[in-house]
Amino acid sequence: MITAIEQERREHEEIQKRMIAVAKRMLASKRELQQEIREDMKKPEIREAIDELKKRNAERSK
Repeated sequence: MITAIEQERREHEEIQKRMIAVAKRMLASKRELQQEIREDMKKPEIREAIDELKKRNAERSK
């Protein structure tokens, strides 16, 4: 027979396993997104848009 404490411990372990799985998927997604951003930054039209936004922001900050 499983005690209440043992059952609670097992449930806690299952929750931890699910949380770890979610965290791993999130990290993989983050890496993919970062790679996409790096690739996009190489595109001239994206780079120009970012430079323009930086320029506008610098002018507003003065």
